[in-house]
Amino acid sequence: MEKLTIHGTPPSAREMIAALSQFRPEVVSVDGHQELVVGLGGDPAELVAALHALEKYLAEQANGPIRLELDGHHYVMHPDGGGA
Repeated sequence: MEKLTIHGTPPSAREMIAALSQFRPEVVSVDGHQELVVGLGGDPAELVAALHALEKYLAEQANGPIRLELDGHHYVMHPDGGGA
């Protein structure tokens, strides 16, 4: 099973959890900080849907970028739609 990890969830984690609710996110504590973990079944469409939900969250509610990890690769999603 693939997992999408969102590092350093912001104080508004409830809103992010709500945005990803269809993917049953879990909040986990790692080294004193919280991460949000979304288990994905390996279907590319599910990953795309989760990323679209995060993009919508960023556009509507986020104050800054979101740091992600997927398959050992690290990414950053920005509120303006830019990413790296």
